[in-house]
Amino acid sequence: MLPVMVWGLVLSGKTYTWRDWLVAVAVTGGVTQFLMTGPTESHTSSNEGNSTAHGLILLLAFLALDGLTSTMQEKLFKEHGTSKYNQMFYVNGLSACVSCITLLCSGSLVPATQFYFAHPRFVLDTTVLSVSAVGGQYFIYS
Repeated sequence: MLPVMVWGLVLSGKTYTWRDWLVAVAVTGGVTQFLMTGPTESHTSSNEGNSTAHGLILLLAFLALDGLTSTMQEKLFKEHGTSKYNQMFYVNGLSACVSCITLLCSGSLVPATQFYFAHPRFVLDTTVLSVSAVGGQYFIYS
């Protein structure tokens, strides 16, 4: 909630009541407290001191980018009249490109592809997951 509100304020000039901010801070604080009060370190981590900090940095980056994504999508709908199907297509296409580039840069593309074709059940499961995700997107955007 909070990242979406901040991006809405910065990019779209939206205004929120003090009550909206209070609710967003309370929800964010509650979730943060819930996540941070338990053990946060991996038992298999070789970098004991850095795993928690690294995870928190990744979580903060995710929250910031997730808030930016929804704000930009809303802005594209309003200002450019983009259809929901075009947005779904381009967001998913960009996600596929980022995944492929990540696999290429990490040297994992060939092993991942070999694993995919060596396990037929995995092919079925990923296909069902992908179809479910597209179906979910369709109903969210509709």
